[in-house]
Amino acid sequence: MSLVALEVNLIIIPGCIIFLLFFLPVAFVSKTVSQLLQIIEKPSFSKLTFLSVIAIATFIAFLSDVAKWHSVYGSKPKPVFPDISIALQHDNKRLRLERNIYIHVLSSVLSLSIKKLSTIDFRKPIIFEKVKRE
Repeated sequence: MSLVALEVNLIIIPGCIIFLLFFLPVAFVSKTVSQLLQIIEKPSFSKLTFLSVIAIATFIAFLSDVAKWHSVYGSKPKPVFPDISIALQHDNKRLRLERNIYIHVLSSVLSLSIKKLSTIDFRKPIIFEKVKRE
């Protein structure tokens, strides 16, 4: 199993589920998910929490893949290959690298958004006050 498959199965899929659980119209679920994430985020090493480390690592992987894509496929014209199978292999490598870029950026953004949502206190109801106009 590749690292990208592990990233999808261990970060993106559970992250999407947690992200969607925050927005269910059931208050108990949002409170429970928020409390569980606060427990997970509590241990930190010099203010780096678990989700911060995941976000930083996936962002670095994103930047390295973007640099690799730009150096190999960026401004160069597509080479002409004598055989279609070689051309397909070239396109497959490019598409695989682009897929990895999208997976890395999705997991980075998802980790940061879950980290931000976990700081919201769902135990208190949000009360919107009317703005007095003068």
